[in-house]
Amino acid sequence: MGDRSNIVIESRGERVYLYGHWMGAKSIGHACRGLHSDRAADGPYLARIVFCSMVGRNTEGETGFGISATLHDNQNPVIVIRAEEAPQVWLEDRDGTVVSRVFSREEFLERADRSSWDECDPFDPGCDHDAHGWPFEPFLEDAPNPQLADWVRDTKWPQLPTSYREELGIEAD
Repeated sequence: MGDRSNIVIESRGERVYLYGHWMGAKSIGHACRGLHSDRAADGPYLARIVFCSMVGRNTEGETGFGISATLHDNQNPVIVIRAEEAPQVWLEDRDGTVVSRVFSREEFLERADRSSWDECDPFDPGCDHDAHGWPFEPFLEDAPNPQLADWVRDTKWPQLPTSYREELGIEAD
């Protein structure tokens, strides 16, 4: 059980994975918190800002969040933020295949404003989930590979089977 999600901070060719067990599409909001910061171009500071947003007041807990050099568990598109002078953001599947186009900071924030990431809790039985769209949809509107974007939409699970990768002509990293 859970709604596992990851945000990656990429800086100087290295990656740090920030994991939330129940984060789900709220990862979009946490990424925005970091991108709104004046430190979005500074990897270590950006990672701390995003992780603090994720954890909130849960600083004493031993579960629910993690920091890693690799991807562990995931159920949503992975948000990757490249911390540089002009930050770039994109979505990947769990194998590192880019499933969206690359966005500038401003473009990502604009799409996040159109996203339903804060509409409701995905496990709330009182929420009519069909009344709002899939939170990651605005980021896939103009994906460079429409077939890949359709697969992500249809499954809501961003890991591509090897056979589908081969069918689309996508090579593993």
